Amino acid sequence: MDDVQSLMSCINTYCAWSGQMVSIEKSGAFYSKGVHTQFQKQVKCLWCLKTLPQSTKYLCVPLFLSHNRKKDFSYVKEKLESKTSCWKSKSLSWMGRATLIKSVAMAIPSYSMAAFQLPKSLYKDMDSCVKRFWWAPKKEAPHYYAPTAWKNICTPVQEGGLGFRTFWNLNQACLAKLAWWVLSKKDSICIQGAYILVGDGSSTLVWEDPWIPDYPGFIPKPKEGNSPSSNHVAIAVVARDWRGSLVFSLSKKVYTNVPVQAEAKALRWSVYLALDKIFSNVVFESDSQICIRAISQVDTSPPWRIQGLISDIKARTQNFLSATFSWVYREANNAAHLLSVWSLKNSVYGPLAPFCGPSNFASVISKEAEPSAIV
Repeated sequence: MDDVQSLMSCINTYCAWSGQMVSIEKSGAFYSKGVHTQFQKQVKCLWCLKTLPQSTKYLCVPLFLSHNRKKDFSYVKEKLESKTSCWKSKSLSWMGRATLIKSVAMAIPSYSMAAFQLPKSLYKDMDSCVKRFWWAPKKEAPHYYAPTAWKNICTPVQEGGLGFRTFWNLNQACLAKLAWWVLSKKDSICIQGAYILVGDGSSTLVWEDPWIPDYPGFIPKPKEGNSPSSNHVAIAVVARDWRGSLVFSLSKKVYTNVPVQAEAKALRWSVYLALDKIFSNVVFESDSQICIRAISQVDTSPPWRIQGLISDIKARTQNFLSATFSWVYREANNAAHLLSVWSLKNSVYGPLAPFCGPSNFASVISKEAEPSAIV
């Protein structure tokens, strides 16, 4: 009992310093299998703490896990089914169901998913529960008609979906947020005391396993240019002739924070520039597959955010003798990407000569010998 008395002394000291008190009614004690029953009774009499079962949860998260993870987290599915069953009795419109799914159903497992990766079979059951509520809220039959695949519904709104998320994607996003917090809070005592034991390195893959930077002041951050600013980005057009030589390069600021919209605006700008220069045979290249498919394929419906831009591009290209739109890898579009990143960082826009922009802009231009934006 000496250890128990010492623990009580520490808690009493904390309460005296902080002005807080321990709520006995909300407190409990766990005991391992090796703890004698007589000792448990003494602790209960001394502290008046009730014995908690192994299935106890805190903030909807189980404190102890068994070998059956699906059983441990089955309460999440049961709570979701209970909610959707209550909603079935109401006459809800499509918009009403969408609001309930986004604001309530997707938030039910948030605490559990923020700390654990749930079993895959549980994801499937929970997705089925939400799908049934979306497509057939009034039916109890095991089968129902779904006009389109659920993965199409769970795409962003700008890509034609409804913005729903599968529970697997939701869980991965929550765990990624936790991992980012761990990496960015290296000054915390908990993180400073945690290290990866490499051992002899026989199981470490140097070329595939992630390296762990440990130099002072290191803060993980996205690669430059991959994180758009709050309300504007920079777009750039690099024009070459049939030999691959630079004709002109320009950049400008556009007010959007949607990447696909910025890509579409860059393509439309390049079309306008080609018309102003009275070019007749033109090849437009972009690393945005969504934009190129929307322009090149007749049966493809573009995202609603760029429908007007795509329609304008198609109408303007009728004025060329020959106009081709091609998709290229980002590596083949380095010059335009480098110029847009530099312009956004330095707030310098307009026509730029090869030696007036980024330091390595001229070398990138010379390496990219193939025709790029405008020929």
